[in-house]
Amino acid sequence: MEPSRGPNPEFYRVTDLHVDLIEKYKQSKGLGEKKNKVYAAFKTLYELLERSLYETQTGLLHDLAIMVDLLCLESGLLSVRSSCELFKAFVVRKMGEVTSQNTLQKVKQEILAGSQAVLHNLETAHDKIAINAFPYIVDGSTIGIFGESSCVLSVLKYASTRRRNLSVIIIATFTMRAEDATFLELARVLSSHNVNVMIMSEGALISRIHSVSFFLLGADMLSKNGGLVNNIGTKNIAIVAKSYRKPIYVATETVKFSNIYMLTNDDIPKTGSRARYSIGNESKLVVSRMGIAFDDSTHDLTEPENISLIFTDEGVHTPESMAGSIIRALYS
Repeated sequence: MEPSRGPNPEFYRVTDLHVDLIEKYKQSKGLGEKKNKVYAAFKTLYELLERSLYETQTGLLHDLAIMVDLLCLESGLLSVRSSCELFKAFVVRKMGEVTSQNTLQKVKQEILAGSQAVLHNLETAHDKIAINAFPYIVDGSTIGIFGESSCVLSVLKYASTRRRNLSVIIIATFTMRAEDATFLELARVLSSHNVNVMIMSEGALISRIHSVSFFLLGADMLSKNGGLVNNIGTKNIAIVAKSYRKPIYVATETVKFSNIYMLTNDDIPKTGSRARYSIGNESKLVVSRMGIAFDDSTHDLTEPENISLIFTDEGVHTPESMAGSIIRALYS
């Protein structure tokens, strides 16, 4: 039965369907986890609409809003937030097409069909991005990369089979702890594809920047005005790269395009993730008692003027064209 349209708290409760879908979402782990989480988030929202028992626009939208909140809380990933935001905007736009002739059930089927097409595109997005980025990678290129990005890795693996003598400099930060071995695994994969690999601390970047052809970065989110939200330290690299006239390229899926206008780091949506300092708990307690604070930010905002090109599954864009045409097409 359809719930009351009044201020009934039962209308906003988390249902068994929400719990079941979140449990399925938690199981979506494996290689390229960030990619899988974005895909899994989209698929979760698709299944919610498919299985929801509500038969009104209000009911469906509230069901969807609760699911979006749960996914964002569970994942703690900005990439999941932006993909959920995109899905919700698509649904709201389609709901505006409901009329007496164009019924809710008919529109719902159109939403499911459109969502199914997006899921299919997500499955092939990395391949398309690699193909679009390939012309910008030439024989003998030395590519600087920063952070963990399955999308960037796909581009480099694709290029390694078609370009000769590629080199990659992996820029490691203090957040890349030895026990995580993320950058070591990345180096191993690239080496297995006949790529020359060097691991370097971010503090040594300037001493090696003369040998870098360009930087290739992933993205957790792209702002409405074309800015890049990525691992903390990305902006430092972009500023240094620009001063040495080294291009900054970004490889990302279009589902990470956000409708949020960002000017500073304070505009970045908050997540549950925090930077981890590799010091003992006893030392943390001592400095805490001394009133010393830790900056535990995990992301920063790189302004669009510091980005050269963005490689996506929909083509190659400047930040300006992305902000102008792509964002409007996705959200209007």
